[in-house]
Amino acid sequence: MAMRLVQPNVLWPLRLIVAPSVIGPMLILGYAVWSAHHAIEQKSNERIERALDILQEHSLKALQTVERTLAEANEVLRGLDDAAIRADEAQLSRRLGRTQAALPQIQAIWAFDAAGHPSSPAPSHPCRRASTTRTATISRRRWRTMPAPSSATSCKPSSAASASS
Repeated sequence: MAMRLVQPNVLWPLRLIVAPSVIGPMLILGYAVWSAHHAIEQKSNERIERALDILQEHSLKALQTVERTLAEANEVLRGLDDAAIRADEAQLSRRLGRTQAALPQIQAIWAFDAAGHPSSPAPSHPCRRASTTRTATISRRRWRTMPAPSSATSCKPSSAASASS
């Protein structure tokens, strides 16, 4: 019986030493994982905020560009009725073309009459009256994804549009 009493007293300190040697590294590993997760999450949130700031700034600039272009086109066409626009197509086309040339992200500026027919594109050549057959042919070749222009009007595409098709 004396042997049994001695064994529990000897194993108890060993168990006490084994428990911290197992639990200690687990706690340190858990803290390291939590700390790394927290740092990664914080860095990710900062990057997302920066990306959102950049996207917001870019969107505002794009909308300001469109707003500025619309304001300039409206100023050029202010007070002109459809007949006056048709009569002065060449000059209006050149003037709108200068506005477009200053802004490379703007591909074209078009003016439409009350019936929805194109009146003055920029920088392509001024609109001209065309037959239904010619308009339909141009429509099928160059503007496949756009609705066909009216049968009364056709506009000659710019050299950039012709080169890309």
